[in-house]
Amino acid sequence: GWMTHGLTVAVWLGLAVSVFLIRVTQRSEMSRHQLANLGLMVAAVLAVAGPWYWGNFWSLQEFLTANLSQQYDGDAVKGLAGWPFYPAVLMTRMLGTPSALLVLAGLVLAVRRDAPPLVRYSVLALLSGMLILGVLPYRAGRYLIPALGLAVVPLIWVLRRWNRPAVWLLPLTLAGAMVHHVSWIPMAVDGARVPHHWPVFSLPEPDLMGNSKRGIYQAYVDLLRPRWRFLPVANPPVHQSAPSKRLAEFIANDAGATPSLTMVVDPTSGLNLNAMRTHMDATRPPATTVIARAEKAVNRSSLAAWMHRAKKPRDQPATAMARPTPRILYVVSAFRPDQGPNRQTIAAFRAAGFEAVQRDGVTDGFQPIGTTVWRRKP
Repeated sequence: GWMTHGLTVAVWLGLAVSVFLIRVTQRSEMSRHQLANLGLMVAAVLAVAGPWYWGNFWSLQEFLTANLSQQYDGDAVKGLAGWPFYPAVLMTRMLGTPSALLVLAGLVLAVRRDAPPLVRYSVLALLSGMLILGVLPYRAGRYLIPALGLAVVPLIWVLRRWNRPAVWLLPLTLAGAMVHHVSWIPMAVDGARVPHHWPVFSLPEPDLMGNSKRGIYQAYVDLLRPRWRFLPVANPPVHQSAPSKRLAEFIANDAGATPSLTMVVDPTSGLNLNAMRTHMDATRPPATTVIARAEKAVNRSSLAAWMHRAKKPRDQPATAMARPTPRILYVVSAFRPDQGPNRQTIAAFRAAGFEAVQRDGVTDGFQPIGTTVWRRKP
């Protein structure tokens, strides 16, 4: 029941952390000047980020309301069951094993009395941030991007703790980080090969999905059965748009001013329906335009049910003042690129009068997916 009041829990948790910081400050040797510098830093962050949050306040409130009420696509995994998601993302996807070990050592050394206040505050912000994010039912790895900056502080503290090794460890770490940051460039121009068969290197792994039971189970496995992870090459910048965005924009342009009903058949769980609906709403479609997940496989009966639903939209505020307009029916069929579309599925579409209007997909090693958009006009 406490998940329903997740936002309230986060507020009280933030107040508790603030009180804890005040007590630690009073008992420590931090001077008023240092405390004033901390206040100036917080004020600078608020001055930079505050206008954006204020301008998008209502959108954030709607997102939090939908988040806490679990109005999103995916499995309903409660917070207590999903606790390993963010630690697994940080330790196994964002950090390699060497960096993860140094960060864990920094977390342990942060409790010592000789640890600087910056190390303690960074560790406290890192742990409390993951705890607060864990309260929200909707989980995404991108929420942990600020945690990388917080994890750097205890990592550097471990290297800086001993003066003699630090003389060469810190420059070596900086040089290695810079080289790794641009290591994707020779690969992009086909000027180098990665010796991925070496035992010290590991290959990229698929991203963890925080809103599926399979993703949470994989997070448990990654944490409870740790293994060596070290990527020799950084991930290249992503320039292409996501499949969900391309699908939404294509359907919006193809339908024009006519409302549409899009049924998504995705046995691979590779499409983000929340993002697809958001991109569709950004095009300002007709009021009765809907994107829904297909709970049944493609066959003659399911196609007939979807065609009836597209022809006669359900009663809603958009249809209260006039007769509902029949919608164009789109069916997005997703499949693995290495397997291809099912022949029986193709035959069922063609027998029902559908035509394939778009074929697209992503063939990278992280989340490969192929899609075919079938259309049937009213």
